[in-house]
Amino acid sequence: MAIERNAARPAVPVPPPPVPARRSSGQGRRRSAPETLVPDPALEPLVARLGSANAEDRWRAAQALASVGRAAVPTLLLALQHSDPYVRRHTAEVLGRVGGDEATEALIIRLGDPSATVRERAAEALSALARPEARYALQIVLVADTVVTVRALAAEALGRIKGKSSVVPLVAGTRDASPCVRWSVAAALANTQSRRAVRPLIELLSDPDEGVRCAAANALARLGSRRAAEPLAAAMRDPDRNVRWHAVDALSVLHGPQVVQIFFSALDDDDPGVRWRAASALGATARGYPAVVDGLIGLLGDTDANVRAHAAEALGKLRDPRALPRLRDLQKDSEQTRFLGKVSDVAWVAAHKLERAVRRQRA
Repeated sequence: MAIERNAARPAVPVPPPPVPARRSSGQGRRRSAPETLVPDPALEPLVARLGSANAEDRWRAAQALASVGRAAVPTLLLALQHSDPYVRRHTAEVLGRVGGDEATEALIIRLGDPSATVRERAAEALSALARPEARYALQIVLVADTVVTVRALAAEALGRIKGKSSVVPLVAGTRDASPCVRWSVAAALANTQSRRAVRPLIELLSDPDEGVRCAAANALARLGSRRAAEPLAAAMRDPDRNVRWHAVDALSVLHGPQVVQIFFSALDDDDPGVRWRAASALGATARGYPAVVDGLIGLLGDTDANVRAHAAEALGKLRDPRALPRLRDLQKDSEQTRFLGKVSDVAWVAAHKLERAVRRQRA
């Protein structure tokens, strides 16, 4: 009804990217010597505790090393080559908090560590640092590592390195065999905040895994591109209700007659979760559409209390006095909703808004 407006792969060692030579900032200007940091023997007991069998002891050692700051970096770089993978793993975590050029280069190398847990922590640390020089190495990990969690964390790290240059490496991850990786790729594409991420996310709306489709809809909501309106409208017909929920939420950030029509059609959805989300979205976007008001008034008799309450709330926002009689009747409905309290309370607030609007019109 139209409305009018009134798989397993061989692990590969990851080399650090080439570092460009620095140019002199000017002639005749003396440059200060770089800060020289050396390993501190006093920190070695803390490093040894990173391999402790006691989780609290490891945590306290990591906290103590992180509190030292940059002065701990030389010691941590040595610890990153320790024979114990637990020490390397927790050292990578600390380096992700301390940061610095040396830390980034060392963590890139650890992306090729024989221990999967070390590679995971290295990817997480690079995600926290979000340094562009790690992009190439993370791309290799995303397509070549044999462990799902490592690839997923590499995708997350690429998303933290914002900009259009991170989109192309992430597109390769949309074809990963694991839904977990594709889910992480969808979230990472949104994190890039690049318009180039819209097309691969639209393609993920057709992914065979419903969780990935939900993640793609969420990501498109964060990007807020109108190019996604039609694909999200198609997602409103997805067989999985969770995907339809997320599609409604994603469309709610957009505006215009096309979006209003999509929400209006969703008022007849079989799932109450879709119906109340669509009603709520119409309350924010559909002022001046009489047919929408009629549809929302019809929902005040819905069998689901959440739908009735959200329809009442939306009618209060649209300020159409035709809804007043039904809203007054609904004030006898004491059923509890999931998010809005009692239906009667929501109806009272909505009716009060309409009554004030009517009084203003008559004044």
